[in-house]
Amino acid sequence: MSLESEMVDITTISRLQSTPRKRQIPKAPLFMRIDNQNSDDYDPKVVSLGPYHHGKPELNFVEDFKPKSLEMFIHGSNKHKKYFLEKILEGIEDVRSCYLEEVTNKYNDYDFARMMLLDACFVLNDIDIVTRSSNSASKQTNTIKHLGIAVYLITRRDLYLRENQVPFWILKLLVKLRYGDDEGGEYYPFENKVKSYCSQMFFDKQEDNIEENAMMEIEPPHLLEVFRRVLVTGNDEEVNVKQSRCDCIFDYFLDRFRKNHEVHKPALLTNVFRSVMDLKSKGIHFRPSGIDSLKGVRFTSHYYYAKLKLPYMLVCFNIH
Repeated sequence: MSLESEMVDITTISRLQSTPRKRQIPKAPLFMRIDNQNSDDYDPKVVSLGPYHHGKPELNFVEDFKPKSLEMFIHGSNKHKKYFLEKILEGIEDVRSCYLEEVTNKYNDYDFARMMLLDACFVLNDIDIVTRSSNSASKQTNTIKHLGIAVYLITRRDLYLRENQVPFWILKLLVKLRYGDDEGGEYYPFENKVKSYCSQMFFDKQEDNIEENAMMEIEPPHLLEVFRRVLVTGNDEEVNVKQSRCDCIFDYFLDRFRKNHEVHKPALLTNVFRSVMDLKSKGIHFRPSGIDSLKGVRFTSHYYYAKLKLPYMLVCFNIH
């Protein structure tokens, strides 16, 4: 091997090592799927996003609706769907690198790019609907008309499955291609719109005070990671929750009584996790904390009882 060819190889390796790789979207380890007992925790019920569950017969109903999602996304623009497909094809190797190779090898470039385009548009339309964008009413009407309210609600559950994700940078790319660089538009900054979407989904409010540095210093690989950041990052300040006058007076006198009769005992550290019913039977009362993140857990011990404040979250039949 000549010195010149060796230098070329070294240059190539150096360039590849310096190129930032996209974070790969993993599949659940096999040991977590023993006897399919936990399949509901990983498998979508109505809609597939990405290649891991694509093509399953039970998901065909929503699959047939995805071309309509693409039409709704590009409606009002002067760009044809072929334009968006070609842009994804330009970076198809980067898209493939976001998933396991043994799965992506089943698709040719065109089919894989088309799948990404349809899946991303499905997600972006739901973001529009939940965040009440200017065209959200018509999108919601068309979506429910085709899917029905029951299937539409279950899609919300499928959007947050580990194996059912679209790369976040694909969502950003399509938004930029569709809406341009209008920094004053309702889609910019896109990260804030997605954070608002996740907050609305799980706290029923659009949170605007999420810590910026902690949230998006590193670009998330997918929507599930944005949800995790919204859940664990937030304002520590507690919003006042109405408390009855009787409760306030009762707390005041109990606290004074406790201070006068307090006996300090060494704390015993245990790893026992009790159920809500067990805690309530021991005099621990549950209240909303008024903080929309996992930072909103507060425990206050009184003489005869205690209060455990937890963040308010929406819970429905499709949330595990």
